[in-house]
Amino acid sequence: MLATAKIETPFSIIRRRFRKSAPGKVGLVLTVLFIALALLAPVLRPYDASMDGNLSEKFKPPSLQHLMGTDDLGRDIAVRVWHGAQISLRVGVISVSIALFIGSFFGFLAGFFGGWFDTVLGWITDLMLAFPGTLLAIGIVAISPKPSLETTLLAISIVQIPIYIRLARGSVLGLRDLEYVQAANALGANRLRVLFKHLVPNALTPLLVQATLSIATATLETAGLGFLGLGAQPPTPEWGTMIADAFRGAYWDSAPWTTIFPGLAILVSVLGYNLLGDGLRDVLDPRAVN
Repeated sequence: MLATAKIETPFSIIRRRFRKSAPGKVGLVLTVLFIALALLAPVLRPYDASMDGNLSEKFKPPSLQHLMGTDDLGRDIAVRVWHGAQISLRVGVISVSIALFIGSFFGFLAGFFGGWFDTVLGWITDLMLAFPGTLLAIGIVAISPKPSLETTLLAISIVQIPIYIRLARGSVLGLRDLEYVQAANALGANRLRVLFKHLVPNALTPLLVQATLSIATATLETAGLGFLGLGAQPPTPEWGTMIADAFRGAYWDSAPWTTIFPGLAILVSVLGYNLLGDGLRDVLDPRAVN
């Protein structure tokens, strides 16, 4: 008897490819752990991590009682890093979501319709991309009335928008002349229907991969602005602000754990997002070998 070939669904193909991606699996584990810690922080440690401290416990080295030691006010660094994960996750997800929606929307329209709109939007995008992302974010925050976590979120969103405009526009330009799009046009389909029903679903893959990588970038920019005093303000337990407090007080010499553990939190979270993004890129690439 002839053996029947097993027909794989797109989901099963993606799952099989992901199992072969070592970076993707490591990134997924790190990202899931990071998100779980961020979401559980206010539940398992409901008290105020920015204020609760004990001066008699200040500068305690890492121990079983304080796994990451304590800072100059006797606050448990492990708890502050834990709560800082929630701040980093919130800023990263919200800022990237805003940039993804706005940038993709205008990029799709520019790539599909072209004309003067595409030209003007291209000039604006090139102008914004001419500045380093962190420098542009610093400029945006600097003109705000008062630096805060909200202005950081807004600045990071604005910095990320031109990336998605260019990526969405390029994706549509590569798809709009394919046969199935021409067939839809020949059948008299409305142009907006062609764009949002036929083009957008097939152009989402690079945008989703970029979104994962952008959360890593947003985490770094949030920490960078916090370190410069342009982001979250003390005593908010934000990782960059925690490192800045330690450097301003020169605690990094006498109590190095006050800088090491927030820095490791930034490193691990960014590494997880980048590895997950690399894995998704390999898995979702239609040219990849099964």
